Amino acid sequence: PSRIIRSATHEGMADENGKPDEKLIRTFENYAKGGAGLIFTGYMAVSQQGKCPLYNMTMINSDELIPAWKEVCDRVHAAGAPIFAQIAHSGRQTRKKVTGEKTVAPSPIRDFLYWETVPHKLREKEIHRITDDFAAAALRAKKAGFDGVEIHSVGYYLGQQFLSSTANIRKDEYGGS
Repeated sequence: PSRIIRSATHEGMADENGKPDEKLIRTFENYAKGGAGLIFTGYMAVSQQGKCPLYNMTMINSDELIPAWKEVCDRVHAAGAPIFAQIAHSGRQTRKKVTGEKTVAPSPIRDFLYWETVPHKLREKEIHRITDDFAAAALRAKKAGFDGVEIHSVGYYLGQQFLSSTANIRKDEYGGS
């Protein structure tokens, strides 16, 4: 049973604040009961600004969400499996109408999917705030009972945007080769 790892996917089973609903909790619980040796949640945004535009996105940007995620962890653990929280920031792959905040990126270059907005180039203090958002999200995950945290930096979200020469043309310590 422990040879199966359930990888992260977007389930679309959260409320408008990113709180997991009962259907999502049962889904994770059933993966554990079915013999998964490790379960990864789908991407949970570390901040409102980092929320992606997918339907009913899960979040971990507020202490108010810890009890709901604790319920997830407790039920998965009771069914016999560990669970990791996958956390991320979408960067330029979102829309202001979804987040209510400006779209940001390493450089002011439009995304090939979200071309309607030129993202705001992150200033150093904003990069530090996002780093702090990741740290706070990881701490919330720990408090909720997750067994580990995976930082999602692919799929052209913010982590990968910083690593890409097509998304990051900065000349400071956050860019270059």
